[in-house]
Amino acid sequence: KLITALAVVGMVSGEARAAGGPPPPPPSPPPPQILSFAPPFGDNMVLQMGPAKAAVYGLLGAGGTSVTVTLSTSTGATSTVAAVINATTQPFGAEYGPRPHDTYNPWDAPVPMWKALLPPTSAGEGYTVTASCSGCDGISEVTIKNVAFGDMWYCSGQSNMWLPVSHTYSRNKTVDAIRAGNLSNIRLMAGSSGVNPYYTDGKTWHPNTYGSVNGSNAWLTTTQAIATGESSTSGGTFPLFQMGAACWYFAQRLSELGVSHPIGIADTAIGGQRIEEYATNLSGTECTFRAGSDGATGSDPESAREWNAVLYAKQVVPFVDMTVKGFVWYQGENNMGGVKGNSLANVGYACMQRALIKGWRSVWSTVPGTTDPQAPFGIVTLASSGSEGGPNMGAMRQAQTASYGVLPGPPGSGMENTFLAQAYDLDDEWGGPGWAHLACKFNNAGKPCSAGPYHQPCLTLFCCPKGGHGPYNASTCNATFFKLCQPACDAAANTPQYMGGIHPRSKRQVGARLGTAAFNTVYGGSGAHTGPTLSSCQVTGATLVIDFNTSLLRGDGLDLHPIKPYAEMPSWWINSSYHSTHMSQSGGSLLYVQTNASDFCMESMLLPSDFNSTSGQPMSTMSYCPTWAGGEGPKGLVLNTTRTPDNTGWVGFDSGWTMLPFEQASPSSIKVDLAPLNGRVPTAVRYAWGAFGCCDLTDPLLYVTHGCVADCPIYSASNFPANPFMAKIVSGRCECIAPQSC
Repeated sequence: KLITALAVVGMVSGEARAAGGPPPPPPSPPPPQILSFAPPFGDNMVLQMGPAKAAVYGLLGAGGTSVTVTLSTSTGATSTVAAVINATTQPFGAEYGPRPHDTYNPWDAPVPMWKALLPPTSAGEGYTVTASCSGCDGISEVTIKNVAFGDMWYCSGQSNMWLPVSHTYSRNKTVDAIRAGNLSNIRLMAGSSGVNPYYTDGKTWHPNTYGSVNGSNAWLTTTQAIATGESSTSGGTFPLFQMGAACWYFAQRLSELGVSHPIGIADTAIGGQRIEEYATNLSGTECTFRAGSDGATGSDPESAREWNAVLYAKQVVPFVDMTVKGFVWYQGENNMGGVKGNSLANVGYACMQRALIKGWRSVWSTVPGTTDPQAPFGIVTLASSGSEGGPNMGAMRQAQTASYGVLPGPPGSGMENTFLAQAYDLDDEWGGPGWAHLACKFNNAGKPCSAGPYHQPCLTLFCCPKGGHGPYNASTCNATFFKLCQPACDAAANTPQYMGGIHPRSKRQVGARLGTAAFNTVYGGSGAHTGPTLSSCQVTGATLVIDFNTSLLRGDGLDLHPIKPYAEMPSWWINSSYHSTHMSQSGGSLLYVQTNASDFCMESMLLPSDFNSTSGQPMSTMSYCPTWAGGEGPKGLVLNTTRTPDNTGWVGFDSGWTMLPFEQASPSSIKVDLAPLNGRVPTAVRYAWGAFGCCDLTDPLLYVTHGCVADCPIYSASNFPANPFMAKIVSGRCECIAPQSC
C-alpha cells in the first residue's frame, strides 16, 4: 500500500509539473535527535552479569560531543565509564534492502550513537544506569532504574516462537506460581515479539517507546507482569500473556531447576518468515539452494532482497550490541517448501542453520569481553503440524541440527555449544476440532459423528458452555455427553488456537525441554540434555539390535511407551481443510526398514532444466538423490510422477519402507523383529522420520476426556524423546550419512 501511495503521489506531482504547476514541497526535516537509550533498554531490565562486560548504548543528542555512563548501586556506590561515539551496529545502506519511509528514514545513513562497556558486575538487583551527555541540545541525562545483573537470553524465529503465552494451556498455572512467590528472578520484555524496535507505529522512528515502562515491550518483573489484567477473558490480558511462550517457558524451566540469579528474556520473532531473513548479509554466504536463490544453480539474485537479511536489520540489529548469555531459535515452517540439504555440502537449510549461528555469534561478540564468541544457542525442531504442506519433514528436523542428528555438534562443526529441544511429539495436546473430527470418524466407521456412542466432537454437539467449541446447546448435547466433554471444554476454555493446529498450544513442554537441555549443558547440571541417540546397529539373524549413545543418556535408561494402534489417514483427511500437515499416519512403532539399497535417499531433488535435454523428460517428472543425501547424484535418474504416501520424497526414492515392531533389549538398546520381512535383508532403518502423529485415534475418548502429547514410542527416563534418525545398513551394520556419525 505504501509503494502504491508513493507511486500515485509521484504521478500527480509529475502531472502538476507538466502542467506548469509548482514543484512539490521538500520533505520535512527529521526531528532533532535527543539523548536516549536504545530500544532494548529500559527500567527493570536485566544486563549480562560478569565475567562479561555488559554493553549499554543509545542515541547521541544533537550537538553532543561525549557521553559518560554511571552505574550506581542501592547503597550509593558508583563507577563511571566513558562511552565511545558511533561504535554500534546499524542497519543502513543498500545491502539491507528496502525500508519503509515517512518524513524520517533512519536507514538512509548511520545515526549518531554512543556505547559504553560497564565493568563486570556480579549477579544482583537494584542498580541504576545513567548516561550523561556533554553538549547535547535539550535532554542531557537519561536513566534506567531497577536494573538487575544476571543472564540475558535473546529469542527469535517465526510464529511458533512468537505465539504468546495467552495461547497456552498452562499459562494460569504460571500466574499461580508467580503469586506464590516463585519465578521472581525472571524479567521479560513483555509485548508482542513482532513489534519492530525501531518504528513501533510502523511509520516513524520512536526509539524511546520500545522497552520503556510506558511504551511497547516494556521490561517487567514477574510481579509487574501480572499486576494488571486478568485471565477470565479469552486468552487473558496480563502483560505476561503477550510474551512469546516458548521463550517464557524456557526461562521458567531454568528458574524451576535452580537458576536463582536474574534471568532476562527478549523475543523478536515474526510469523511467516524464512531463516534467510534473520541471517547477516548473505552476499558472501557459502550456502546454496537457499530461499531466494534460483534453485538450479544456488545463485542469489540480488533483486530478491526480501530473503537477504531484511528481518535481521529490523528485528535483530537493535540487539546485537547488547551483551547476552545466549540465544534460543524456533523456526523452519516457512522453509519447508525448500531444500533441507546438508551442512557438510553447504546446501540448503542445514547450511543456513550453521550460517545463522556463526553470523549471530560473530556480530554479538565483535567487542572482546562482551558476548562469548561461542555463546550457547538453543534450537527447537518442528512438530508435524509445522510442515505447511512441504515435503520431507524428517530431512528438515535433520537440517535443524545442521545434519548432525543431535546437538551439540563436534569440535570444528560450527555447532559447538548448542542444545536442542525435539518437538515432533508436541503437537496440540487437545488436537482442536479437526483432530476431534478425525478421531470421531475412526470410531464410527466413517458414519456421521452423531451416530457413535463416544467421540462425538464437543464442537459438533455444542457441549461446552464456554471456550473454543461453540455455544452450549442442550438440545444437541445431552447430560451424558455434557459430562464427558467437560475435560475437553475445560482445556479449550479461554485458550484460543491461533490459525489452527500449526501453532500447538503445548508450549510449556517445548520450553521445559529447552530449559532442561540448557541447564544440563550451560549451567553445569548433571542430567541428560537430549534423548536416545542412534549409536550403532547390527543385524543378527532375524533381529536388528539398535544401540543408543550411553554417554548422551548420562545414566538414563530407555523408557518405551506402548505402541499405539496404527491408523492410516484417509484421503478426505489428508486433503481436507481441517489441517495442513499432510501427515499420513498416526500411531504405530514409527520404526521402518528398507530392503532395497537403491531406494535410499534422505532427500530427493528435481532435476534442473539443463539435465532435461539429455533425459527427454519434463523437469517435473525427473528426480535424483544427491550424494550428500546418500545417493548417486544426477546420474541416478528416476522417472516419477507422484510423491511417496508420507510425502517425504518422490516414488522411486525413499520408498519401500516396512514398519516393524520392537522391544527393549537392554537399558540402552532395542531389538527389532525382522521376521515380517520373510528373509529380505534390511538395507536401511529410520525412526520418527517424517510427518506423523503418535496418538491413539482408535481411543473413543481421545480429545473428549483426555488429550495426547509426548506419547511416541521411544523416550529416555528423563522424558526426552529419541532423536529421529535415518541410516543405511551395510554388511549388517548402520552407516549414517555424513556429517552424522554412527
